[in-house]
Amino acid sequence: MADFYVHVRDLATLQRQVAEFGTQTALARAVDTTPQRINQLVRGARSSTDAALAAKVEDILGVERGTLFYGSRHPELAAPYFTTPGDEPDKVGAA
Repeated sequence: MADFYVHVRDLATLQRQVAEFGTQTALARAVDTTPQRINQLVRGARSSTDAALAAKVEDILGVERGTLFYGSRHPELAAPYFTTPGDEPDKVGAA
């Protein structure tokens, strides 16, 4: 299965959430990625990342999935990637 990429929704919000968490290095360790990858996202040098990393970042930062990242071309296809364990598939994306 190919990676599904998502984009940073609001750079200022991402920066604030990461700063409140602590260091970029600590966040990188918590989500099992490199500090460089987190730094690129926080600086805006990269505006997209794979959905799996985005979900980990949002989970660790304690925000609802889809708050910091979004799927641009087909947002409805991103819903399965932003479910939390235990969610029922028929409720994903329901208002």
